[in-house]
Amino acid sequence: MSELLDQFLEEGAELLDDAVNGLLEVERRPDDPELLNAVFRAAHTFKGASGLFDFGPLTHVVHAAEDVLDAVRHGQLSPDGAVVDAAMGAFDLAQTWLEAIARDGGLPDGAAAEAKRGAATLRELLGGPEVTAATLAATGGPQPIPIWAADALREVGQRVALDVLEDHETAVALRYTPAGEAFFRGDDPLAVVHALGATVALHIGREGPWPSIDDLDEYDCAIRLTVIAAVDVREAEDSFRYVLDEIELVEVLSSDVRAAVHQAAFPDAARAVLRAQLRLLGTPCPDEEREARLVSVARSVRGALESTGRAAQLLEPGEPEALDAADGPALELLLVRLIGDKPAAAAGGDRAPVATEDPGHAPVSRTVKVNQAKIDHLLELVGELVVAKNALPFIARAADDGAEGRVLARSIKDHHQVTNRIVEELQTATMEMRMLPVGVVFGRFPRMIRDLSHRLGKQVLLVTDGEDTAADKDVLELLGDPLVHLVRNSLDHGLETPQDRVAAGKPAEGRITLRASQEADGVRVDVADDGRGIDPDAVRRAARARGMATDGLSDQAARELVLAPGFSTAEEVSDLSGRGVGMDAVRAVIDKLGGSIGLQSETGHGTTVSLRLPLSMAVTRVMVVGAAGQRLGIPVEHIRETLRLSRADLGSVGRQPALNHRGHVIPLVDLGEELGLDGAATDDDVLRVLIVAPAGEELGLIVEHFEDQLDLMCKPPEGVLADTPGLSGTALLGDGQVLLVLNLKEVLQGVDPPR
Repeated sequence: MSELLDQFLEEGAELLDDAVNGLLEVERRPDDPELLNAVFRAAHTFKGASGLFDFGPLTHVVHAAEDVLDAVRHGQLSPDGAVVDAAMGAFDLAQTWLEAIARDGGLPDGAAAEAKRGAATLRELLGGPEVTAATLAATGGPQPIPIWAADALREVGQRVALDVLEDHETAVALRYTPAGEAFFRGDDPLAVVHALGATVALHIGREGPWPSIDDLDEYDCAIRLTVIAAVDVREAEDSFRYVLDEIELVEVLSSDVRAAVHQAAFPDAARAVLRAQLRLLGTPCPDEEREARLVSVARSVRGALESTGRAAQLLEPGEPEALDAADGPALELLLVRLIGDKPAAAAGGDRAPVATEDPGHAPVSRTVKVNQAKIDHLLELVGELVVAKNALPFIARAADDGAEGRVLARSIKDHHQVTNRIVEELQTATMEMRMLPVGVVFGRFPRMIRDLSHRLGKQVLLVTDGEDTAADKDVLELLGDPLVHLVRNSLDHGLETPQDRVAAGKPAEGRITLRASQEADGVRVDVADDGRGIDPDAVRRAARARGMATDGLSDQAARELVLAPGFSTAEEVSDLSGRGVGMDAVRAVIDKLGGSIGLQSETGHGTTVSLRLPLSMAVTRVMVVGAAGQRLGIPVEHIRETLRLSRADLGSVGRQPALNHRGHVIPLVDLGEELGLDGAATDDDVLRVLIVAPAGEELGLIVEHFEDQLDLMCKPPEGVLADTPGLSGTALLGDGQVLLVLNLKEVLQGVDPPR
């Protein structure tokens, strides 16, 4: 895809999100004119941007939604549920098509028919059909500009008012051939045309050559008027309602009119230059050559414009500055507008569909907006790193010259400290560039809760807090699905119906709270509701029905059973939740992220599920340990402390070795033996033990030795290691060896702590 199309997809998705979120607010505050204006502006901007591309159905359906919003703004429609649902439906359809464009390179089959149906639904809200022109009824949307209209534009030359097209996505091309006896009927063709208004261009001619002056009949209307006007079809039909049989009427895109005007302005040689520059922009080149190429393209475009003698008239506001700055995206926009070609063709013909990793889902945006100050800081650090690198040859030369060992070692240590400081700052700066606010995930839920609460007949208020809390982009992308499961559970199972809430002395409107906060070196996200809570007795009954022992199970332990795989207390299975897989799926994703999940509930008062997540998945801090002759990595977040013990200090609980440490009995396991490694058991008198708590309960891991703690780029296991249980990833060490990083939750899941 071209850079211009990439930018449209990215910004278009944001505009649609703004429109949908604004509509949700409009429902709550229908009398706020600023809200309505903001939604209208988002739809209007999206519609205008989509007109740059050959996505007619997309523009068509959003245009209809824009008209509905305009009627709401002017008090002609009330922003009730039907109006909001219809507008949201249009924006949902547009969002789906954006994803299809990103995935497949174009709109899906049947988009035109779907757009026509959607637009018709919206037009019905305005009290009229989608269009009334017979020509459009057959085609269902704007058509290419007719040859006779393009010829007329060439004939009128500079007498074209392109500024009239501002804020108009479509126009009409109209050819009016009055009857010869028009004057005798009292018709005034010019008056009819002028009554239409918003004229972009008017050409007066006739069919065939003009007769000689001697043969000219001044009482015979022998003219033909060709008009381009920035009006819609219904207005044009109304103006010509008495002579409909004498007109040809076609709806066209304003962008096509502009393209035709500019094509008429350029001789073939100048247009060939512009096409060549557009192809040049779409041709890949090394980054170091990009700036020079842009300057060259800008110079060639300026020369082509000046060759027409109309450069000032052909350039629109902001475009002279774009030429001066040699701005790539702006230059592409300018060339597309002047030539009239679509961006997809600009880079050299047809493009293959864009492949995605998962064709069944919408592609995830790989664009992150970064503050300029962060980029400047990153460049400063890179400069420092270059200086530090340049010191290495001097140290190597000193070693070759026979520098004394202690002096050389001190020099290396000093240099390492400088390099280490720069690399740590570089790592921090890079990670900060990947950080996004949790609000980008929370933003999907107002719409979801609105739709599902209406479907369930419940009144729900969504409260969000801590949206500015930052986390790594990859963490947030994986967080979305668990939150969907949790919010659906709260809606379906947690919150009561309005009648039940009132009977229980609660407000009819339930509340779901999404809260994010920074916690140590991670992020905590809570999903809370003020519903019925989890009844521990109901959980015990469900557990016993599955053959699980519940004797001596505390209320809190009973409630936590809902986190077990396949466990559900729902008596009926719905298509929202209650299948016994939701909480299991949540736990699986949180484990994958290296986080933890907690649950607090009070019967009759609500439930809070807390997710604790690492700030980033890119860099993992591990302690390197030895076990059965192997070097292994253990994530530091699971380690409580390290101990050196005498074997005489050990005890046992049953057959399980254990340690009485600070008043707690901690079971001990040999890490190498637990992993099934040869020569695992150790008979040293001094034991080295890691106290870990991967699942909340403390365990002691017996290892051979402790090594350093390191920050590592941990990669998911691949190839033959891909399905290895207990392995979370691999990392490359400074000495070139590959370190296996363990997933302690899997490694120790069969070890039961003493009760």
